[in-house]
Amino acid sequence: MNRKTKDIIRKVDKEGGNRLIIVWGMKCVGKTYAVLDYVKSEYEEYLYIDAAHDHSFIEYAKTNAGCGINELLSGFFKIEEEYLVNIPIILDELSMEMIENISFERYNVSLKLFVIFSDKNRADRLNSKITANEISKTEYQENIIHITPMNFGDFLVALGKEWYDEVITGHLMSRRKLPEMIHEELLDLYDLYLQIGGMPEIVEEYLKTGSLENIRERQQLLKAALWSTFSRKNIDPQVSDVTETKILGVLDAVEKILEKDNHKFMYSAIRDGVTKKQYAGTVEYLLKCDTLFGLSKLTPKVTKAKSSKQTVDKETGGIDIQKNDEFRLYNTDFSMYDRPYGLKLAESSVLQGIKSGGVSTFYWESGTGAELACVLENNGKYTPVDIHINGKGRGRSVSAFLKEFDCRQTIRLTEENCRFEEDVVTLPIYVAYSLKHLL
Repeated sequence: MNRKTKDIIRKVDKEGGNRLIIVWGMKCVGKTYAVLDYVKSEYEEYLYIDAAHDHSFIEYAKTNAGCGINELLSGFFKIEEEYLVNIPIILDELSMEMIENISFERYNVSLKLFVIFSDKNRADRLNSKITANEISKTEYQENIIHITPMNFGDFLVALGKEWYDEVITGHLMSRRKLPEMIHEELLDLYDLYLQIGGMPEIVEEYLKTGSLENIRERQQLLKAALWSTFSRKNIDPQVSDVTETKILGVLDAVEKILEKDNHKFMYSAIRDGVTKKQYAGTVEYLLKCDTLFGLSKLTPKVTKAKSSKQTVDKETGGIDIQKNDEFRLYNTDFSMYDRPYGLKLAESSVLQGIKSGGVSTFYWESGTGAELACVLENNGKYTPVDIHINGKGRGRSVSAFLKEFDCRQTIRLTEENCRFEEDVVTLPIYVAYSLKHLL
């Protein structure tokens, strides 16, 4: 199954010249498959270590704690380092204990390493140890790859219809209307995407069978498998206040809140009496594991008279759980929700697509009930996005937003074809993943 991910890894590896590449993303999102698929296509041979389950490697790393990564791998594989440098090595799911016990600071940039993680904490910790080495400090600027569930563009590529993806991008960048026949075909394909979702395993199942008959059952099985990974033995021991029960409570609350008109996350949705102090660490952990993504509420200190810049972290939404009481949480892939949620499911798929493009994104509420599920930020400029499906949207909320903020344009996501007017850009909902080309 083709994915854009291979091109991203190739760019970081070949064009970027990185000797160490860190790949991270939620469990079951296809990280190992993507790295192996790339390495097999680009290198004659490789070495792979499942660091979470290969007990011989786990014991060897414990026995040789404090050893440099080059010496450790050379000893484990019984290959002289001068020969090992010619073989890419994949380290899958190094634990935090391994990261701390192995002297990555002594990595001398000779080995070609691909390191895979299911949470950002470990990815950041490894990168900080590597870049602490003066020799390596200038070598790793763009060496971390975040793999997300498949957005609609990825979905088109997987279906062998990458030409559509190129057409969408080309017409957005040139601000042209799509041919009507292509627009109708893309609406049908987007409806298919909404039924299948962005998890590679489910997409591949559809490609094999060509049928939607068992897709919902497969989604539920994958969801159960993903949730089951949050047993105590799999939780980072450094986050001792996070438990399996707390994790499942938060995930269930996210589902419940999506049914409400205002789905700002509330700890009371977990159960009566729950406090932020008890569960903030669990929410933060799920964001770092990429199981959830979040949007902060847009609350600039100044408004129309004077612009204000508020930026967010591209992966987690930049939410400081300890300080922020107003945020929304979403499953990282919308197929993990129970169905149907109509417009809110469409909103979730739109936000998933936008986040995958690395665009800073907020939600907004006024004091009088106006709200927008999506506001984009680029260099301190805000763009409200009105998600308008089946005749339902937030037109009045956009008007309220424009009374408070200076905006260059408003984006309406609808089922209509592209229409580029001076202040309002109307776009089909399926182009959400490519909105970065308009900012």
